[in-house]
Amino acid sequence: MQNIVAEDDFLHSIFQAMESKSVERNEKMILQMLVEPAMFEVAKYNRVTSDMDEEEKSERLFRMMSTHETQTMICKKNIYLQRRTVVKQQLGREPAWYTLFDGCHLKDLTDEFLAGKCYVKVHNPADSCDYFCWNTQEAVDAITKYKEYHLVLSDELRERLLKCPISMIYLDSKMSDTDAYHRARIANKCRP
Repeated sequence: MQNIVAEDDFLHSIFQAMESKSVERNEKMILQMLVEPAMFEVAKYNRVTSDMDEEEKSERLFRMMSTHETQTMICKKNIYLQRRTVVKQQLGREPAWYTLFDGCHLKDLTDEFLAGKCYVKVHNPADSCDYFCWNTQEAVDAITKYKEYHLVLSDELRERLLKCPISMIYLDSKMSDTDAYHRARIANKCRP
């Protein structure tokens, strides 16, 4: 009987060690929630859209809009050493609640599109032409070449893009930024 108790104690100690560690929590949300500036700030360790060309950006945005495939993202809660009101006064804006570790360009790409810096290419079957849809009229007005193929994205399609589902994984706030970014890359199947 003593041996069984010893084995149980060994397994119980492993169980207790597992229980004391933080567990990742997964929450469903939509892309629009990332756009709110007071909620998420992007970590310094992130993939940026500078390694994507215009066509890749357009394809990614169109795929998100059309298929609504779930995007996986990683974040951790910010810990401030001072009260949030003090931090707000120092920053001159509301401090973010979470740091976002974007291993898939999603936040950067969305911000770029909403600012009118990239387009979504949409094929019109009626005239068999591709149209370059921008988020702002200013971006369309800035185009000089082939102006007839550039237009503002419709409200319905913009709304559909912003409702793209996200599976947000919340990490332990004590985790280092490097480990959190590594976790984000794993979640998005990125190569080193």
